[in-house]
Amino acid sequence: MAGDRKVHNGKFKRTFHTKPHMLSSDQVLAYTNHEVGGVCPFGVNDHVFVYLDRSLQNYDYVYPACGERNNAIKLTPQQLYEISQAIDWVDVAKDQ
Repeated sequence: MAGDRKVHNGKFKRTFHTKPHMLSSDQVLAYTNHEVGGVCPFGVNDHVFVYLDRSLQNYDYVYPACGERNNAIKLTPQQLYEISQAIDWVDVAKDQ
């Protein structure tokens, strides 16, 4: 999801059939293999499924973290989709 957006609870629940909730930092590390602040949608554990929010498609380039707080990479949204092996594009962000 674009960094300037927030989750729309209703859209999230309709899409994933569960309520959204924040994970603890320990859970984030266990699920993604990245610490909070460096979480990226690629290089995650095998059992993690990546979905990208359509809000990212509003930009020519996005700058996701690369596993550490001080690292990022410049990608087009389509490149991010391909590299992350995303399952699908979803619409779960609040409209601006």
